Amino acid sequence: MSQKKNCIIVDDDSISRKTLENLVRQTEGLELLECFSDAVQAANYLLDHEVDIILLDVEMPGMSGLELTRTLPRQAEVILVTGEEKYAVPAFDLNVTDYLLKPVDYPRFFKAISKALDNLRQAETEAEDDAQKIEGKLFIKVDHQLIGLDVEQISMEEAMAD
Repeated sequence: MSQKKNCIIVDDDSISRKTLENLVRQTEGLELLECFSDAVQAANYLLDHEVDIILLDVEMPGMSGLELTRTLPRQAEVILVTGEEKYAVPAFDLNVTDYLLKPVDYPRFFKAISKALDNLRQAETEAEDDAQKIEGKLFIKVDHQLIGLDVEQISMEEAMAD
C-alpha cells in the first residue's frame, strides 16, 4: 500500500475539526480531502467521491454520524469520534472500524488509523488475489453455473449451444 489513503472529517464542532485536521496532517499515509461541519454536506460529497476513511462525529444537528453511517453509498472505514460512550454499542452494530472518545490524543488516534489502514490493505490484497484467480481463465456456462478453465490447459474448444 504505497499510495496515500484519503479521508474526510465530519464534525460540527470547529475545535474538534481542527484537532482532527492536525492529527491527520501528522500521520504519514493519509491525505485530507475535505472537512465538513454537518453530515448532510458530507453525504452529498460522498455521492460523487470515493473516500477511504471517514472521521465522523456522532452528535450533529440534522443528521447524526450514526445515520450517515447507515446511508453510506460505499463502504469506507468509519472511525466515530464523540464525547459520549453511550454510542459505542450502536456504532459497532454498524460495523465501524473504531470509536474514539474526545478529547482525542495522538496515540489512540494512530491506533484507530492503523486499524483502518490494515483493513484497507487486507481488502486490496483480497481483490488482487481474486483478480489473479480470474486471469488466464476462460469461463463457460455448465448447467447454469460458470466454470473457470485454465486457458493454457485447453487444447480444443467446440461450441454446441449458447
